[in-house]
Amino acid sequence: MKTPIAYLILVTVSLSVLTLNAQIVTGFTIEDEKQAEITGLSVSKYHYTGDERYGNTSVSLTVRRNSSDIITLKADNSELKSLTDDKGLNLVTETIEKGRGTAVMRHMLGMSKDGKSAGFKFTVTSIPSVGAESLEARGEIALVAGTEKTTAKSDVFAFEAAQKVRAGDIVLELEKAEKSEDGKSTLVTFSFSGLPRQIIEVDFFSSRGKMIGKTRSEHSIIGVQPDGNATCRLSYELKGDVTEAAAKITYWKTWHDVTVRFNTSTNLGLSSK
Repeated sequence: MKTPIAYLILVTVSLSVLTLNAQIVTGFTIEDEKQAEITGLSVSKYHYTGDERYGNTSVSLTVRRNSSDIITLKADNSELKSLTDDKGLNLVTETIEKGRGTAVMRHMLGMSKDGKSAGFKFTVTSIPSVGAESLEARGEIALVAGTEKTTAKSDVFAFEAAQKVRAGDIVLELEKAEKSEDGKSTLVTFSFSGLPRQIIEVDFFSSRGKMIGKTRSEHSIIGVQPDGNATCRLSYELKGDVTEAAAKITYWKTWHDVTVRFNTSTNLGLSSK
């Protein structure tokens, strides 16, 4: 098993939905005609001085799938191959040749709670030519999609800090457990290192096997590495004064790589002055 940079945005151009020539390989199965949406293109901190041009250009995309199976995005395997204006200037090539910044910067913007969509942004340290009216973007986004789900249950554990909770392939570390002031609920927080959406659901049971009710749950991603792995925090508010429980965890046991290819163009709203 395989196991946000803020910019001063001066010009924003919304782009439309595009159909991608994507291939998803699971064993010998190939799926195509997947869709993604370019959600924005921005040129920031830019100015023109004679023949010199300075600034950043960013392209943001949202990948959408019919199934709730997106587990993570992989920056290492995602690539903006070209970003070319209608004057023939390839901003990616210029960024690399002139050694501006760190070539093409890649950022995961986040994933939806239902696992059907995820956002990604490419940034180059170059801007379109004077008088350019359009840009064409070409490249691919790599993501990981779940293949097989499974459920495993841990032993009963005490709500003590640094407690390790193992259920199947999943290991959680209990960070803290706090009772509410009125004693009617208990907030438990765990940390998890792995693929951001590998864990689908966590339920809790008493030592007698009775399910403990939850009033809310939160799943946050603290940081994602270029290979798609991340440190995550999971918080659950349980009903009652709870001091111990067993955890039943539903998670993705196996997954596969997906490559989404894009090739699209958009008009620019930049002034040529």
